[in-house]
Amino acid sequence: MSVRVLSGLLAGLALLASDAAAQSRSRFSVQASSIALSSEQVPDAIVSGEGQVRLSFGRLSVGLGVARSNFKRLFDFGSGVRVYDYTLTDVFIEPRYVVTALGPVGLYVAGRIAPSGLAVASKPLGGTTYASEATQNNVSFGGGGGALLRLTDRIAGDLGVQYYGISAREGDTSQRYNFIQARLGISIGIGN
Repeated sequence: MSVRVLSGLLAGLALLASDAAAQSRSRFSVQASSIALSSEQVPDAIVSGEGQVRLSFGRLSVGLGVARSNFKRLFDFGSGVRVYDYTLTDVFIEPRYVVTALGPVGLYVAGRIAPSGLAVASKPLGGTTYASEATQNNVSFGGGGGALLRLTDRIAGDLGVQYYGISAREGDTSQRYNFIQARLGISIGIGN
């Protein structure tokens, strides 16, 4: 093995193992976030929430969490307008890597894979009772980035943006929803 390759490997390991100044210094943390979703297909912003547990290894951390969103759409099928109510629940894994940190602020990149459940119900416009249309299980993928702000050794703020997509069936057609998600969260370190 050449000296260059060995030096590169050692530098990469040092970078992964180094302390990310902006993340909680605790190995484990819990994070709660308010999220806003936007999509061309769903013109109104959707506000919802998510929670996750994170395991940190210096600059690298991995989160396991749950996000839930609800939105409505109107469709005119010729025989009358129907209101469709969608509830999207994601159980996600989110690796995050702090690319650079300066003092208490760190910039990160993140990816997300989420087995997603999409429950769909509908009613006639003006109707009072929803009828279940379908429950679909899909997988959504996404990625993005953001900024972490360490407030104390155990508490950090998170401001991030991600892009992700999910497919869904509406009647006889298939629809792809592409979302931009903005997140404002706070994480609290647990233990050492």
